[in-house]
Amino acid sequence: FAAKHLLCNSRLEYSIDQVPTSVVWRHATVMVRAIAVDILELSRFVIVGATAALGNIASVCLTRFFAPFEIALLVGIFAGLIISFVLSKLFAFGSRSWQRVGSEATRFLVVYTLSGAAYWAAAVISERFAFAHGMAPKIAEIGGVLVGAGIMTLMSYFGHRFFTYQTY
Repeated sequence: FAAKHLLCNSRLEYSIDQVPTSVVWRHATVMVRAIAVDILELSRFVIVGATAALGNIASVCLTRFFAPFEIALLVGIFAGLIISFVLSKLFAFGSRSWQRVGSEATRFLVVYTLSGAAYWAAAVISERFAFAHGMAPKIAEIGGVLVGAGIMTLMSYFGHRFFTYQTY
């Protein structure tokens, strides 16, 4: 507490060393809730990510029937991004207001871009580290992808929780 005295029930004043435990606990609980991970929300977020990845893959496969691979990848990324945004908004984080959709979409893209860059960097660094320490190249690549995906998942979750949708 920054203040030397605490006002309780608009009448009682306590010095910091005299504050009843219930008052301190109530304020500490509020502080913890603001930074805690919501396990159900995180679970929904992971489900949304898996669904978006499947949408990405399906879009790439379907687009490959009439477009080159490079174009199909771009279509898949766009499809995955749209699926991820809509499902994150409605299902994972429960943001039902469409009045804020523009600002949420902008913040979503910022978080997506930063977490995507972190994914790439973590995957490359992990792969090179593993390869330099004797791991087979394909295994090192898979390990890098897993490390990068884990970092991207956590970074995206916290970015969307505290920045995009502010559900804390």
